[in-house]
Amino acid sequence: MSFPFTALPSEPLLEPMSQGAQKLPVAKDVDAVLADMAQETDVSARCRILYGILRKQMGQGHFKLILEAIVSLSASDRSHGVGALSALLAVQGPGEIAIDRVREFRNLHRVVSRLRASGVPAASLSKSEAKLLADLKTSDERLDSIYDVSLGETLALPHPLDFGPSRVCRRAFGALVADLEARSDLDRPQLMDMVSLARLELKAAEIRASQLAESINPYSSRHVSTVMPVLSSVDTEVRDISAFLDLIEKRRQASLFHQLHPAIEDHLEQREQDIFEGQLAQHETLAIVRRLFHLVGRNPLPYRTLAFYMEHILCMARVLHSVRLRRTAPSVLDAVIVALEFVQDGVLRLPMSPSVRKALMQADLDGVEPDEDGMRVVFDPAAARALSLPFGYPLAATEPVEAIEPEPGVHGSVKELVMENMNNTSILLGLLKNEKVVSTPGIVALVVTRCRNARVMEEICTNRRYHSGFANKDVPLAILKSPMRMPIKTIRKFINVRYIAKVELRRMAVDRSSVRREIADEVEAYLASLT
Repeated sequence: MSFPFTALPSEPLLEPMSQGAQKLPVAKDVDAVLADMAQETDVSARCRILYGILRKQMGQGHFKLILEAIVSLSASDRSHGVGALSALLAVQGPGEIAIDRVREFRNLHRVVSRLRASGVPAASLSKSEAKLLADLKTSDERLDSIYDVSLGETLALPHPLDFGPSRVCRRAFGALVADLEARSDLDRPQLMDMVSLARLELKAAEIRASQLAESINPYSSRHVSTVMPVLSSVDTEVRDISAFLDLIEKRRQASLFHQLHPAIEDHLEQREQDIFEGQLAQHETLAIVRRLFHLVGRNPLPYRTLAFYMEHILCMARVLHSVRLRRTAPSVLDAVIVALEFVQDGVLRLPMSPSVRKALMQADLDGVEPDEDGMRVVFDPAAARALSLPFGYPLAATEPVEAIEPEPGVHGSVKELVMENMNNTSILLGLLKNEKVVSTPGIVALVVTRCRNARVMEEICTNRRYHSGFANKDVPLAILKSPMRMPIKTIRKFINVRYIAKVELRRMAVDRSSVRREIADEVEAYLASLT
């Protein structure tokens, strides 16, 4: 089944932009892969997974099948298809957001002020706190003389934070931002200073998020519902800005602070991008994918910005469908195409006939305003940040989402809390310091089974509170079966009948496929020593 991509009509809200896309075939194995990928709630992580898969499949039949499935499922408003589409069209380079979030150094100020006021001895600080203080001291000593700028040159009025522990960072960062705005460029040493200062603030934000997670009451739905949106927002911002800083360090180009570009450029080499483009050109059914990449290249919008406009487009299209001006219900794919085509300079302007304009004005939709030849939507950063986007883009229709069934012995709300933050190291470590979380049977074992972070695994292996007691009786066995390549000297102590029943050790020695080879060898050696 093939479908041609036609130019947008003069009434973009009335006609489906992706007509025929729903009829594309979806292979069962591809559907399963995309559904599994949708369990990853972070768009950047989904993007890495998807392009990793596509890289391996270029030149093979599944390359076409995967892209056809993404188009078909997103046109049908299936959540895992929408999640894959948001990953496929992801955009990198949130330079302005990074500067706005960092320049005040509020998190650094609060964390350092608290640590100094508490009088906690250095030996009692956590590793992350001790490292933050050491990095701040080194940074201040080096940058104080380099960026010796008076407060009046960086700020019109003095700010209370100018006299706190983050004053040198604020002064240096302000001078660098002013230089960047004046020249649209920075020398390489200045660029690296800007990156290192931003990382200090991000580390402080992670420490504050970890401390908040440590104090959360996982059995209070009200407390969880209040705190988790804050943690989720911090997690998203830290991830996005960290990814951007990684890109700055890799390319060493200050111009990236002013640029947005499709994520495909970061995940595929130029040679691979050429192959990718050639593969798209070979198949008529992938014409709409070519069109989408053309639109993203011409108008790269971060996923939250794009989602904000899509939300309004879908609302308007639903209104027009309800009054029978639009023949079909709107789809996510329709909304993506319309947004990418008609958003310009932070404003969505949609041309429309008087009858369509009248219907939308009567609906009195929030954020939708009359324009000269139709209606317009002006971007609202606060509203965009407040959107709940587990799949990257809003869903056109309410799709029933299967509830996560608690595993035997695992409290449902606690499990969901931990699972939602499995890829957020700072928050996950904070939750593991929470006594109510650690004392819930099965939670730490669940983290060991699902987590792929060496820092978290090392903390669990080396801290006795995580692998002792009834609640954590299954942790040692889970550690041995984890695919994470932890050093043998770290996990050797768990190969002992004090931690794992002898019958389980014998089973591991027989069924060597359940553990890594070196662990199976250690188990055999230990069992031999018992006889």
